[in-house]
Amino acid sequence: MRNPSIETYRPKNEILAKYIYRYYENTLIDEEYVAFPSEHNIVVALEKSIPNYKKDQLFLAENSADSNNFHALNKFGSPLFIKTTGKIREFVVIFQPHGLAQFTDHKVQNEVFFKLSEFDRLLHDHPEFFDYPIAQKIAIFETFLLPFLNEKQNIDIITKAIQLISEKDVSIEEVAEACNCSYKKLYRLFKLHCGVTPMTLKKSIRFRNVLKKIKSEGGNSKLSDIALDFGFYDQALFNKAFKQLTGENPKSFLKNISIHKEKDMYFKPLK
Repeated sequence: MRNPSIETYRPKNEILAKYIYRYYENTLIDEEYVAFPSEHNIVVALEKSIPNYKKDQLFLAENSADSNNFHALNKFGSPLFIKTTGKIREFVVIFQPHGLAQFTDHKVQNEVFFKLSEFDRLLHDHPEFFDYPIAQKIAIFETFLLPFLNEKQNIDIITKAIQLISEKDVSIEEVAEACNCSYKKLYRLFKLHCGVTPMTLKKSIRFRNVLKKIKSEGGNSKLSDIALDFGFYDQALFNKAFKQLTGENPKSFLKNISIHKEKDMYFKPLK
């Protein structure tokens, strides 16, 4: 990606801050890059481009005949190849793992990439949306989104479980016990709120935490020590888990990765 310094923004509305992690805007011009698994749901408003998603591949082409639209990218467990043709402007909303499900009846567990038709009215009402400054985009989006909020039951269990998974190397059974619910119930709630199983989310969070650790220590720690810190007691298992999420072994991946600002955005440019 040509822009290595994407600026991200926090939600302004305190209620929405429980569900939205960050916003950013970007312009893509004939790009090819790989995005890596995340625990978040990504919602993107696209200007004049209807995306074409195939397994682990996303294609975007500029087309003046296309309408502006909103799509969502659910959590994914393997690298995602993205190719853009022409000039594509996008406004991106990074939802917390459980966030998007509180604003749509779309079954987020059923698809990796899907259209959010109910959000398209915002773009219809604001045809110049992509010309607005980012602060104005955020204000318009938050005003539009708030009436959609419809919290699902047992969200307190989900938020506690995600916090435990994020902070500690604990088993899913231990998380369920700490949340005072059965493993089966926790599994069902994760699928409902997050669109993935607890273990899938744990893998994504642990992967991101490994990258944060490597980044914060500036390469001064051995990968074997970092692997131990995150519960990998065998270097081969660490390498295998890393390759499942990136397609590469850790050393090769870290040579080519591009870290966007300090907000845990990881892309690998291919051009």
